This record gives sequence, structure tokens and C-alpha cells, in this order.
Amino acid sequence: MLSLLNRIQWLLQPWRIVGFVSCVVGVSCYAISSNFNHLLGHWNPLKISLYIICSTFFSIIVLFAKEWPRSSNPQIKAQFVFVVLMFTFIYTFFSNKEEVKKPDAYGPISFAAFTVMSWSVSRQTNHGFVSETLYFFLGELILELMKIINWWYVILGATFSYILIIIILRLSNRQHHLPTQAPYTSFRHALNQDPHDEGTSPLAAPQPPRVSEDIVHSFKLALKKLHQDNWRLAWELQNRLNRYLTDEIDKIPEETLNDHNFLVDEISPQVLLELHKTANLMILGQRERDCVDEYINSRIHFLEMCQSELRLDIFQLQQKENINEEEIIKKWIKLSSIAMRILFPNERRLCDRAFNISSISDNCFMQICTKLTKDLLSFADGVADRSQGQSGYLPNILQVLNTLNDQIIPAFDSLFSIQSNTSLRSETITVVNRLRLAIRDQHFKGLEDLICRDDRPIPRRGKTHKLTVEVLNRLRDAFEDRDILEPILRDYPKVLVSEGMSSVSAHIAWIIELLETHLEAKSNICWDGALGCFFLMTNVSYVKRNACKIELDTLLGDDWIQQQKDKFRQYLEDYQRSSWDTVLGFLKLDNGNLTAESMTEKLSLFNEHFYRIWHDQITWFDGGFETELREEIIESVCKILVPAYENFVAVFRDVLPEHADDYILYSASKFNDAFYGFFKGFDWY
Repeated sequence: MLSLLNRIQWLLQPWRIVGFVSCVVGVSCYAISSNFNHLLGHWNPLKISLYIICSTFFSIIVLFAKEWPRSSNPQIKAQFVFVVLMFTFIYTFFSNKEEVKKPDAYGPISFAAFTVMSWSVSRQTNHGFVSETLYFFLGELILELMKIINWWYVILGATFSYILIIIILRLSNRQHHLPTQAPYTSFRHALNQDPHDEGTSPLAAPQPPRVSEDIVHSFKLALKKLHQDNWRLAWELQNRLNRYLTDEIDKIPEETLNDHNFLVDEISPQVLLELHKTANLMILGQRERDCVDEYINSRIHFLEMCQSELRLDIFQLQQKENINEEEIIKKWIKLSSIAMRILFPNERRLCDRAFNISSISDNCFMQICTKLTKDLLSFADGVADRSQGQSGYLPNILQVLNTLNDQIIPAFDSLFSIQSNTSLRSETITVVNRLRLAIRDQHFKGLEDLICRDDRPIPRRGKTHKLTVEVLNRLRDAFEDRDILEPILRDYPKVLVSEGMSSVSAHIAWIIELLETHLEAKSNICWDGALGCFFLMTNVSYVKRNACKIELDTLLGDDWIQQQKDKFRQYLEDYQRSSWDTVLGFLKLDNGNLTAESMTEKLSLFNEHFYRIWHDQITWFDGGFETELREEIIESVCKILVPAYENFVAVFRDVLPEHADDYILYSASKFNDAFYGFFKGFDWY
């Protein structure tokens, strides 16, 4: 939008409109004047078509005429001068042929319009040969008035020519003939003069020269020309960065970064020279505030135009509904890179070109870049705010933090002076610290909140809780980002770090401990004590196994692994007591009461309770249960249950030798296999 408005403003410049209107009037009047019939004969369709095409092309050239840079090829300029010169000679030759023309007023009007048009084009392009065409058309105007109408009309033509030439020369002097350096030189000489020199009075302090309105006008005119080039410079920048902006490449092309002055070189040296002269004369004339304010506003507008042309206006993008956060951050990174590596260095060089005094140059550069820099920092600060409560926001924060550390902060050190760098750098460090805290909270405070807010019950079969899986996945991310997290956690710890431990390992161990405490609380309110113990075994086993899989054990150390093993054994013992102590009680032998009736009752109760445990727990050990954990539980229970059963069966056969097999479902030799089958899901009966 800024680019379109700037181009419309460029097209609506007064001299451009005057030249275009004069051109239209000139070609229209010339077409119906006797001069056309005298040179080319009467109209026909072919002549009409060619005249319309040529007139339209010529009018467009006049409308879009702009300054020809000094760096252009001199041979090309010479060819244009030659073409114009030959056109004037040829036209003069044919227009002076011996043929009587019918007098009319359209010929003088067309030449007067062409004169004004030439003047306008001359002001817009600074081409010397265009000014010559102006005098040619003035001459033709006077000849027309003398030869075609009445020679007395030469007075009217001469008056018009005289007034026009006087106006042209006055405007030309105002634009190109600035006051000499004498006031500037004498003022500097007076400042440096030794007060002890002969004939010099130390009380006669020199006064700074007053700035004339011509100098102010010349400064504004130079600044206006610089401002008019903004859209062309923005287009050139977009053209060079097109592949980077369209994601064809990931970095700014090296040839663009190495060409440090390509934007400054696109500006006319004459404009830069006029800007330098007039700016410093205004500063010496105590008009520094006006000069600096005008310059700063102009250059801020250029930076805004570049954002619009490159389609990197972040705040406008945020208002669109069809663009996501990741895409906006990607464009923010591109804008940061372009600003710090191209736009700001360009403004630094331009300020140095415009001003002699380094302090003024530094101040201008600082104020020009401050708004865009604060906008970039404001967006980064917003990223830190938006990260709260969003568990998947970590990659965005890391991208923004890396851009600040790798591009924005180094740019402050290389481009800004120490005095001007202080406030912006301080603000940047504040944003960096907020992002670092956001990274810490994404990893650990987010996990803490996730664990504390969890109210999901124990899974029906005592399997691994979804919370355990989520926490271990997030801890894996923390482990992978440990190089980034370590300095952050050192500066902003959430827990005490024991001597010899890294900050990351201490925080990961804290989160695991918090998780296991939360799971224990869930198991304590479980309606089935055995199920609660089984649930803790499966989750602790999952934590230990996955910690080793993602190499967390290398960070947490052998002591932590041993603690997890001890916890598992404790939960296994609790499971055995909850499930199998009652069953084992039926296999205990009372030496004083080993009757057939009591032994038969004990065996019957054993079979009944064993079947009930099998019926309740068979689904816990389904095909999805991990083999290693199953084998460990089987081995532990078998160590206490199988020997007790074998001993009981042996005594039972002694007490009831003839009918023992009627009550024994499994012999002592087959009980071990049957028990393994139970844990593997086989039917007990």
C-alpha cells in the first residue's frame, strides 16, 4: 500500500502533470494546425493511426520521465543528443519549404505547449539537450507568430519567451547554484583561529552564518529527490532477494551481502552531494533540528516502504486469518536478517555521506533504526507471552531466540555507537531473558503443571499411564536441548542442584520424582491394592527403560538407575503381599493338626483363591505386556509359591496316600509350568 501511494504521489508531481498536459495540448493542436498539412499532407487512416501511436508513446515518455543517473553510458547520451539535434534540423528544413500555409492559431499554441513541455521534462530529467529543445520550440513559436499571422505578433512571442526564460533561469539558479562554501569556510576558520594572533580580539567571537531560505529549499529539494527514489530502491532490493523471500534458498545470497554499497550506489551522486552540502550548511546555521527531523522522517518512510514491498510487514500479517504463527515467525526472521545485514548498514553509510559530524550521524542513524528495531523486539516479546500454556510452542521460541543472539545483538555492536547502543541492547537483553525463561518453563514448568493438573484414573488393567508417556517424551526433548537449557537453568533454577550434578540432570530427576509421587498417590486410592502395585511396577519400569533408550541414564547417573531398581523391587514386594500372601497362608503346615480333613480343606481353599486371582489378573498380562517385566514378576512369585506348593503336596500325599490325586489338580512337577502358563494367559483349569 505504501509503495502504491508513493508511486501515485510521484506521478502527481506538479511539473510532471504540467509537462504531460502541455504535451497533450501540443500534439492535439499540432494535428489540426496548418503545419501538419504543410509537412505531411492531408490526413488518411494510416496517418491517423501512426500519429495516435506516436503521440501516445511520446506522452507516456513525458509522464514517466525521471532523472538520468550520471553513471549512465556517455555514448548513449550522445546518441540521444544527436537524434534530437537531427530532428530539429530536419524539421526546420521541411517547415521552411516554399509553400504558402493557411494562417491559423493552432500552430503557435502547439509550439507554446511544446515549449512548456520541454521545460517540464528538462526539470524532471536534468538532460541538457532537453533544455535545447525548449529554445528550439521558442524560436519556432516566434517564427510562427511572425510569418503565419502577423509580424507584429513577434512582440507577443518575444514577451512570452523573455518571461519564460527569466523564470527558468531563476529556478535553475535556486536548484543548482547553491551558496558557495565561503561562509562555511570562514566560519570554520573563525572557530579555529588563535585568539592571541595579532589583530584578533578574543571578545569578538564569530557568529554562525544564518541559513537562507534558498539553502533550506535546496535541502528539501535534495531530500525530495532522495525520497522519490525510495520505491525504485525497494524494488531493487526485492529483486535481489526474490529467491530468499520465496523460500527457494535459506539465506541471503552472498553476492548481495558482499556488495555493501549497492543501495547507496543506486542513488544519484548529484543528489547525495546536494544533500551533504545543504545539510551541513543548515547545521552550521543552527537549523540542526529541522534538518535532522526532515531527514529521519524520510528514511523511516523508506524502511516502512521496504517492509511493504518485501511483504514482511509483521503487524499487518498478524491481522490476517489465513496465516499461522509459524509462517509469521519465518517472515519475522527474514525481516530481522534483511534489516540488520542490509537495510541498517545502508542507513549507516547514507548518514555518514549526509553529515560531516559523527555525533549527528550517529543520532540520525539511531533514530531511523529505533522504530523498526523496537517493532522486532516487540514481536519477540509477544512470542514469549504467547508461549505460556502452549506445550508445542518451543520450536518457535528457539527460532526467535537464535535470531536475537545470532543477528540482532551482533548488529548492535557493529553498527551502533556505544552510547546509542546501551538502551536498545538493554531492551534486547530483557527480551532474550524472557525468551530463555519461556524455554525453561516450556520444558519444566509446563511439565510440572501437566503433572499437577492430571486427574485421569489408573488404567483398568494397570498399564502404563498416558501421563507417564507424555512426560517421558517431553523429557526426551529437554535432553536433546540440554546444551541450550544448561546455561538457562544455571541462571534461573527451579530446584537446588547438588554439587557434581548438571542443572539439566537435576531438573529432569526432579520431574521424574514428581511424576512418580503423583502416580503413587493414584495407586493409594485404588480399590484393588494389588492393581495399584502392579500399576506402579509397569510405570516405573517404563520410566527406567525409556530413560535408558534416550540415554537419559548417561545424564542421571548410576545412582538414579539403582534408585529406580529399588523402587521396582519395593513395588513388587507390595504386589506379592497384596496378591499371594493369602494364598501362601493356605499352604502353611500346622504340625499339630495334619489331618486329612484339614489338609483337604486347605488345598480346596488354595485352589479357590488361586482361581480368583487368575480370573482377576489374567487380563493384566495380555499380549501387549512387556516380556521382560512379565518374566521378572514370574520369577519373583515362583521363588516363594512353587516351593511352598511342592512341600504341601508332598505332605498331603503322606496324609492321604490313596485318594490324594482326587484333590490335587497339578502335581508338584507340573505346578511350575502351570504357574508360568497363568502369567502368559493360559487357562488354569
